[in-house]
Amino acid sequence: MIVGYASLSEVIPYLSDRTSGGLNETRIVFGNEPFLYRKGPGNPARTRLSQEISDYWLDEGISIVLSSDILRVREFIAREVVQVRLAPRKRIIHAKIYASSIGASIGSSNFTPKGLEAQSEANVRFQSDELRFHETWDTAEGLWNSAEPYRDDLLALLDLLLQPVT
Repeated sequence: MIVGYASLSEVIPYLSDRTSGGLNETRIVFGNEPFLYRKGPGNPARTRLSQEISDYWLDEGISIVLSSDILRVREFIAREVVQVRLAPRKRIIHAKIYASSIGASIGSSNFTPKGLEAQSEANVRFQSDELRFHETWDTAEGLWNSAEPYRDDLLALLDLLLQPVT
């Protein structure tokens, strides 16, 4: 399970690589940075997070090199082998948790190139036989349960990202 701010340019290749060896069920809760709120004149309400993500990636574009990865990951999302949710509208998720059956990490690293490789971050990892592992897992489960469905919106976005290269 991945919970936190994650870049599609990191998540797509990560999931694609995992599928080549037989992907187990994977759950991702896309969180967001607190400064990603869009405010318009006289409208302090933020845009839906799914719309912010779509707007960003449709403006930014995604590398053509990722096209085969996107197709593979899209299939796994459609079959719900990869399940995706978004931070709830009422309470953003800024936590970063990476958990599997053997261990869990919690800390400040976003699932982005800078967060994983370029910045000094603070994280801790717990093995599955440690009490803190179970506490971390329970926190991740709570965030998953509070998150909103994202499957259909993400599939639509992936389709749009593929259009220019098909």
